[in-house]
Amino acid sequence: MRRTLATTGALLLLAASGAALLRGNAPAAAVAAPPPPAPPAAAPPAAPERLAPPPAVIDESSGLAASFERPGWLWTCNDSAGGEVLARWNPADAGSSEAFTLAGVRNRDWEDLASFEAGGRRFLLVADVGDNTRSRRDATLHFVEEPPAGADPATPLPVLLSVPVAFGDGARDCEAVAVDATRGLILLGSKEIDQRGETFGASGLYALPLPEMPPPGQPAGRDPLVRLDRVGVLPTMMPTGMDVSPDGSRLAICTYGDAMVFGCGAGGSWAEVVAGEPERLRTPPRRQGEALAFCLDGASLYFTSEGAGQPTWRVPLE
Repeated sequence: MRRTLATTGALLLLAASGAALLRGNAPAAAVAAPPPPAPPAAAPPAAPERLAPPPAVIDESSGLAASFERPGWLWTCNDSAGGEVLARWNPADAGSSEAFTLAGVRNRDWEDLASFEAGGRRFLLVADVGDNTRSRRDATLHFVEEPPAGADPATPLPVLLSVPVAFGDGARDCEAVAVDATRGLILLGSKEIDQRGETFGASGLYALPLPEMPPPGQPAGRDPLVRLDRVGVLPTMMPTGMDVSPDGSRLAICTYGDAMVFGCGAGGSWAEVVAGEPERLRTPPRRQGEALAFCLDGASLYFTSEGAGQPTWRVPLE
């Protein structure tokens, strides 16, 4: 009996020791990791900002461009029968504006403006390209050097260079012109619906090389006629304004009702890019929206409209 109890005790002691050893070697129970924090909610896009209208000398703002010489200011012009006037104003200050005239040219139908830098100088392109009746044999691109801040508006601006252009596939109404200085290109978009609602097919994208600007003080020149070949198709029949951001990464197009923005990486082609899907923008209501322009940092778009006293709108981009 004593031997049985001793044996039983030894077995119990061994069992207890083994259980303890097993408990010591067993892995600890896994602790569940806390769930990752929820991503922060995306901030809603900033609301469009209503700013001062162009100066009173402009009653049909048909083209728009950012000023390099006066950052924060904009350039605009009237279209046909609006005079050979370029107005520069500060949309954040209704009282700050100036109006210049162009020397030696006529406003047949100025439909867009573009500003750009080249060779350490700043220029404006004035696009006399409108053709509502589709009857012009050619259109003209005028280039002027942007006047510096403090320039006398009473002194007419000399035209440095005029480039006549003709659409290779027949006369076209055009209201959308942009300069991509990073790629050395001028882009034009045809408007393929007329004032009666008649349509003529898909709107084309046309391109030509940006010409070299003459040196300061050289008499105005006129290049030979340039034939414009269609290089792409735009996803709207009524482009009324166009601009390329100063860094060449975005192309914006507006219509009477909305706007769209295309992105293009280094080495990309606008002809290929416009075949894709753009970012669609809802624009503020405009009476007859015919102009847009990037701000100098490319973070916002400005919009104007035809009609006296119509506001300027600034729309932040994501």
